Amino acid sequence: GYLYGNGLTKGVSADQYGAAQETTTVQYVTFLSRALTGGDAYEQAGILTENELLNMETLREQPIKRGIASYLSVRALTLPYTADGTSDETLAQELLDQDVFTREQFADAAWDVLPPAYHMENGDIVCTIAGIEAARNTDGLLLDENSTSRDDQGAVYAYRVSGAQAAYFRLDPRTLQAQEMGTRTVSGAQFD
Repeated sequence: GYLYGNGLTKGVSADQYGAAQETTTVQYVTFLSRALTGGDAYEQAGILTENELLNMETLREQPIKRGIASYLSVRALTLPYTADGTSDETLAQELLDQDVFTREQFADAAWDVLPPAYHMENGDIVCTIAGIEAARNTDGLLLDENSTSRDDQGAVYAYRVSGAQAAYFRLDPRTLQAQEMGTRTVSGAQFD
């Protein structure tokens, strides 16, 4: 009922819904395409990789497996939401805007599933997942350029320079809480 009421499914014909039938892979990626773009063209929505698109003919009538549906749904959260005519946000951001979940709920659920990204924003170090802010450090630190994307969710590093003193910090990748590792006097070429 939710899928039909929100235009994500239209049934299998003009007068049949097909509720007793298993959902095929093509039907499922069409649902996702409609959620992302408002249209049926899943080939252009970015839901499937090029190799996956090449295999769609084989999967066309096969029922989708739960693991594949979950995987594709998670991928869709990271893709641009264009159903409203813009592409400034990911689907995850749109769902957050619609109060489907809170920022904290999303960060907790997505942490071990989607890769975090780290960047500087207005003097703060920010961790985002699928475009949603998961953590922020406001200590006035500068993000080490090698810490902008951590697929392994390892340590994130930052520093602060005051005169000829540089202090180095290890940030918890999830909370961005900083722990000072040490300081060093730097000048000239060392500073660079």
